[in-house]
Amino acid sequence: MALTSANYVFLPWVRQGAASGIQTPDMSANQAGVVTVSVKLAVNNTTPDIERQVRLYGPGDVTGIDQLQVIRTEPRHLATDFEPNYFPAIDFDRPDFPWLFTPAKANAAGKLRPWLCLVVIRKQEGIALRVDRNLPLLVLDITAPAQPKIELPDLAESWAWAHAQVTGSSLNQSSLDSSLAGNPALTLSRLLCPRRLDPLTDYLACVVPTFELGRKAGLGLPIQRDATRNEENELLPAWTPAADSVTLPVYFHWEFRTGTGGDFEALVKLLTPRDLRETPKIGKRLVDISDPDFNITLPVGTTVELEGALRLVGATTAEWSEDTRTVFQTELKKILDAPWIATQNDTDEDPIVAPPIYGCWQAARHTVNLPPPPPASVAWLDELNLDPRHRSVAALGTQVVQTQQEDLMAAAWEQLGEIDRINQLRRQAQLARAVNGVYYTKLFNRFSDETLLKVFGVAQSRVVIETTDANNVTTRALLAQKISNSVIPDRIVSAPMRRLTSPRSRVTARFQPVAAAPIAIVAKLNTLTPIIAFRANDAALVSINLVTNRAEGFAAQLSETVRFERTITALDSAPHLGDFSIGPEGQVRSLLDFKRGAPPSPDADFRKAARDHQEYMARAFMAPTPDVLQPLKLSDTRKALLDSVNPRITIQTRVQASLLLASDVVETDDPLEPVMDAPEFPQPMYEALRDLSQDFLLPGLEHVPQNTVTLVGTNPNFVESFLVGLNAEMSHELLWRNYPTDQRSTYFHQFWDTSVGNDDPDVEAINTWGDRQLGQNSPNTGGKLVLLIRGELLRRYPNSVIYAVAAVPKDGRLTLSTDERHPLFRGSLKPDVTFLGFNLTEAEAKGEPPHDPNGWFFVIQQQPTEPCFGMDVADFAKEVPAITTTWNELSWRHMAKTEEEFQALSHVAIDTIKSVLPNIDTQTIDNAMWVKNSSHLAYITLQRPMRIAIHAREMIKKV
Repeated sequence: MALTSANYVFLPWVRQGAASGIQTPDMSANQAGVVTVSVKLAVNNTTPDIERQVRLYGPGDVTGIDQLQVIRTEPRHLATDFEPNYFPAIDFDRPDFPWLFTPAKANAAGKLRPWLCLVVIRKQEGIALRVDRNLPLLVLDITAPAQPKIELPDLAESWAWAHAQVTGSSLNQSSLDSSLAGNPALTLSRLLCPRRLDPLTDYLACVVPTFELGRKAGLGLPIQRDATRNEENELLPAWTPAADSVTLPVYFHWEFRTGTGGDFEALVKLLTPRDLRETPKIGKRLVDISDPDFNITLPVGTTVELEGALRLVGATTAEWSEDTRTVFQTELKKILDAPWIATQNDTDEDPIVAPPIYGCWQAARHTVNLPPPPPASVAWLDELNLDPRHRSVAALGTQVVQTQQEDLMAAAWEQLGEIDRINQLRRQAQLARAVNGVYYTKLFNRFSDETLLKVFGVAQSRVVIETTDANNVTTRALLAQKISNSVIPDRIVSAPMRRLTSPRSRVTARFQPVAAAPIAIVAKLNTLTPIIAFRANDAALVSINLVTNRAEGFAAQLSETVRFERTITALDSAPHLGDFSIGPEGQVRSLLDFKRGAPPSPDADFRKAARDHQEYMARAFMAPTPDVLQPLKLSDTRKALLDSVNPRITIQTRVQASLLLASDVVETDDPLEPVMDAPEFPQPMYEALRDLSQDFLLPGLEHVPQNTVTLVGTNPNFVESFLVGLNAEMSHELLWRNYPTDQRSTYFHQFWDTSVGNDDPDVEAINTWGDRQLGQNSPNTGGKLVLLIRGELLRRYPNSVIYAVAAVPKDGRLTLSTDERHPLFRGSLKPDVTFLGFNLTEAEAKGEPPHDPNGWFFVIQQQPTEPCFGMDVADFAKEVPAITTTWNELSWRHMAKTEEEFQALSHVAIDTIKSVLPNIDTQTIDNAMWVKNSSHLAYITLQRPMRIAIHAREMIKKV
């Protein structure tokens, strides 16, 4: 009979091929060790068929197995934390592999012994796995003081611990046959070892033969086949319970070690929901501020309450007494403000060293203000620096940076990249701009328009002039081109002309009167002068217009028709001549003699030639238009020339063209100012705080009881204070190491480990906090619920799936919906504490208005894996669990009446359970019977994935 669990179908055995023709039932009297089957052979469809008896391979023919047949072992090789209440197992690729060489078929009860089995041996004296160079297999020796009856199972029940598995198949025969025959990926076979394992013990798992014939074949021992005895006619077991020592060949082996005890189900059932407000000494610590080491007198024993990064949900913090708060903060303000006030005075006194104002550079404020009495709002800078609770937390951030400064600086320099070289270029450009700016102001800027044009004349072919017309269209041209297109002659800015017209030239010194103003030659020449291109005199030429103008009589009436400029029109409009021909020179013919024709007429070629000639003549004697050259606008040219050598423009343009900066670089008023970099450290800084002391995360953590699951909350005031201290001290360290930074950046954004969530930063950039209150600057994780679990569960099963599920009512009780929320962040504390943050508030999780009144469950779920088999952990402190409707409660407790009997038990025997549950073998529970066959036992001992759901109200109770 096959049984199914979810998508698994378990079969008690599988036979394929010729083995399916075996007719001898297993465990029958005088069962032989070899078997033959009848085979019929048809030749060319002739009758009768040829029938022969064929001997099949049996266990005595096997000297080894293909190692590739092994597809999984449970546990894996060299595992160190296997659950002691589980069964070791091995999976084979072929679904019929355990019964492949069994010389029998299943008996009437559906039971068939495999030809090999899995044994698990405790490592001890007397156990040896050795290599015999004469044999292909390893050899397992079990000798005194080890006892085979304890280390080896009863082979009479080997049928119970071998089964086949088909995945994703229905129970009908055709579907099973199809899966077994056509899809090997869905099928496998498995051997279980029903041994009781001890916690923290080393074991050796071996696949060995179950029959004596297989043992002898594997060890290379002779099999007797003579008249005295034929061992092949006997199917004896490979060992008996009474044997003092046993030697077995090993087909496959692996090693493992058990864990401390308890599987996921057992450990998760130990968890107890608790409200930590009911447990004293958790969540707060008292800080004595009566002796703060500055000029203030407070009552002895004055204390304030300091919370950690995690705070108890619903717990209230005692208010700071107004009497001591005002006195304390007034004196502290004087000390904190003193350094900045001293720098504002024009004195030569030495600077004052005082405690830092954390976050002053990010807030752009170097003094603090006394906060008003509660509940008035206080800016974060004032609250953080004047409240000793928050200052002490910021000081923890300072301590972290000072402890890890070398590693942090190494990471910062690695991120810097080419910025150091870029800044060197920018500083050099600033120097060049300053030096050249002096020459530009004292020399170039004082030149007259004419002098400046002559000075630039040397480089006129390289100086580019930009001008903008009335339509705001900007054009670029070389100075040489500008001069060439103006009325100014090119030679006016030539070197000889500059020498000739120089005020200190020989000509000027000799001929210019004393005290006379220099002649502005450029201005004189820069006037509008129309220039007409040269035109040849046509007086000696005879033109058609000249002839027509002199015509008299009747011909004079046609003078306007035959003018030169109307010739082309006449050619196009004249009638076509039907008998046109070109006659000899001198032949005269009247137009009236021609016959009228239609195009294309014989005169077409003449018309085309005449047209081309006329157009050529029109172009040759076209009247020229005057070429008017405009004067050069000296004032605009002067401005353009000055801009082309202005160092504030040219040097900046050159630097920006040679450097490509990232888009996120912050630009300043001076584009040549060195780039300020802000290294980023994405690591969760709660780990650094945890390394200082776990008590800073949750004061009194050691008082949390074992196997506790509870809800706490994040403390945004603590987190923000700590990160401000981190960033403030990192700014000082970067400045001390000459790192290019402006001290206003936020280098640490992350407190919690959000890699399991959306990886959003915990806090916004500090310089954007403005005047918001402390605790209002971490919207992603501030004020969220945190599930805290203390116990062995997550240490043993770190991959457990934990999430929150909205509750919905069903049949009068709350159950799980499909609305899930997964953790925002996750962390751990030594030795056995795990915490996970969720995007839920206390009111939302408990179902308080205005939220859904059903609230939320928190689910802890076992990670689904390959099938595992075993029984629940035995608990002799409780009554024997009843098994009435399901086998899920089956445990090792059902295998023994007392704990002493349990310790003496080595393997599960079929009848062992009857001592506790006498009639269990006759009961059908959840469609399965205890001793029906191996598929029933596989279904019964299969360990289903476990999960629990705990409502938030069980961990946050009403006060």
